[in-house]
Formats: sequence, C-alpha cells, structure tokens
Amino acid sequence: MLHRVSVLHIISDQSISKPEITISQQKNLTVYTGYLPKTKNPLHKLIAYLSITRKLLKRIDSFDAVHLNRIYPLGFIALYLKWFKSIPYIISEHWTGFLSERADQLNAFEKQVTKLIVSRASVVCPVSKFLEKSMLQLNFKGHYSCVGNVIDNTLFKPGNKLDQPYSLVHVSNLRDAQKNITGMLHVAKILENQIGTFTWNFIGGNADEYQDLITKLNFTKANIFFEAHLNHKELAQRLQQADLCISFSNYESFGIVIPEAILCNTPVIATQTGIVNELPKSTSLQLISVGDEAALEAAILQQKTKRNIEEPSELQAYIQKKYSKDEIAKEFSKHYFNSLKLL
Repeated sequence: MLHRVSVLHIISDQSISKPEITISQQKNLTVYTGYLPKTKNPLHKLIAYLSITRKLLKRIDSFDAVHLNRIYPLGFIALYLKWFKSIPYIISEHWTGFLSERADQLNAFEKQVTKLIVSRASVVCPVSKFLEKSMLQLNFKGHYSCVGNVIDNTLFKPGNKLDQPYSLVHVSNLRDAQKNITGMLHVAKILENQIGTFTWNFIGGNADEYQDLITKLNFTKANIFFEAHLNHKELAQRLQQADLCISFSNYESFGIVIPEAILCNTPVIATQTGIVNELPKSTSLQLISVGDEAALEAAILQQKTKRNIEEPSELQAYIQKKYSKDEIAKEFSKHYFNSLKLL
C-alpha cells in the first residue's frame, strides 16, 4: 500500500438498538466501522450518520486528505474538515443515480448539497466520461478527472472454453429497470427457433422475479439458468468458459463485466452505456443501441458465426494497463498530492 489509509464505513443494522463502533487494522490499513440502528426517517438517518462519523474521526490520530467515496451525506463531513481544519478532499464517484436517466433519484435538497460538495472538492473522479458528462448536465460543476474501476488481470485472463452447446452469460444485480433482463429473455426465445440448443446463464441472483415470464415464453431449446452471486474467482471461470457475454443495460456508470469478459477472451455485446465508447474499437466488443432487441438478436447471430478465440488484442492491452491496480493507485496518488499541493 502506497499510503497510510483509514477507512470509515457506516452500516445500518436492524438487529441493534444503539450505535456501535468496531476497529480493525492490517499493516497500513485501518478500518473504522460504525453500525447504526435502521430508521425510515431520513432526517434521523442523516443526523445519525453525521454523529457517528464525527465519533469515528476522533479515533483517527491524524490524516492529510479525505477521499470521499459517497457524496451524500458524508460530504458534509468533508466540507467541515476543509473549512475548519484545512484538510482537502477528493471524490471518486460511480453511482448510477447521477446519470441523466436517473436524475429523479435526487430531491431538490440533495441536488443543492451535491452541487456544493462537488464544487469544493480538489478533484472529482467519476469512473467514466459518460458519468462525468451526466454530472455536468446536472450542473454539478467542478474539477473533473476520470479514474476507472480496478480490473484484476491476475484473475480475469484467458482460460479454457468448454466443449458445450453455444453458451451466453450475463452478469449483474439482475434488476430489470437497469439491466433489462426481460429484454434478454425475449431475445432468447426468438433465438431458440434460429440456432437450436444453447445456454444462457444469468449470474447475480435468482429467477423469482422472472419466473412468470419464463413460464409464459415456454423455452424448449434454450437452457436458461439463474445463478446466485459468485466470488471473483468463480466469476472469472464462468466468463472464461462462455462463448459470449451480454450487457443489455438501459444505463451504466462503468460496466465492469465488459472489460473483465474481454480479458477472458470472451467477446461482448453491449449497449452504448458506461465506458464502452472510451474503449478502442475491436471485433471483441460489438455495440448496440439501448433497448434494441432486434439489434441484440442480430449481433448474437453474427457473433455465433465467428465462434473462435482471438489472439490478445489492442483492446485487451489497453484494459490491462488503464484499469490495473498499479495504474489506478498511481492516478489517485497523483490527485492526493495535488490536493496537498505537493506536486
């Protein structure tokens, strides 16, 4: 680890009746966790968040800068530390709630507070230019510099494809409003009449929400499986084994499974969301319009005719470098030192 880091983590816990604090340490990393009783009252929740955060801060001996990973409500603390303690802060942001498609997620008060916190940050680091553009459209003006998510290229790397029927994989939280699971199921039904037997694995949850639709579609040749959340090692294996990865999202701030699959030598079909338009053009990544089921069907048929494993590409090399642990650490270190005016 390049720096001495103290992490403040706040968790709502319905099993407790009063706030609790735990502290754990490993080398240069100390984690301060505050547990709060759950409440449905937003004002009580805000006050409790700020109160326990101040208590956690008092446990830390000293620190030079704040890295804010959630603008609201903890940005209040960052502002306080900047105004009264002269401690600068930077922001890293990945929340889809700041995308223009979800602007209604923020009430008027939250928008005004966010505008203030963003404007006073030394730098705001959205995970994609797509997210940066949306935040600026919401009038959150500030000094922006994109820093992406980390892709672990020691796990996500080429593996062995299985000798099996054509296999598709989708990985997400399986929330239909964002991930458009129903759209993919509709396409799967059309495909089974064109390509015969194939498998489509949906990883990240169960089929309960979609069971009525699955029953109605009455699949006869397509094998549709839903699988619970997997750890990174298991997920890498599924991506390595699949012939094709599908991301049919209505919106994304980044879309981490896309570069992970590409590093596994598994081609991807994705909607034009998140980071996809920032990546080098490649036959490994085919882009389609949001919500276009006909385009998804055509793209899958096109990819199936290729069904081969490409040699490592310019796109893979780009992902390995830009989103490596070392590169992301270097980017944040630069912003830390800049905020302290040490560069």
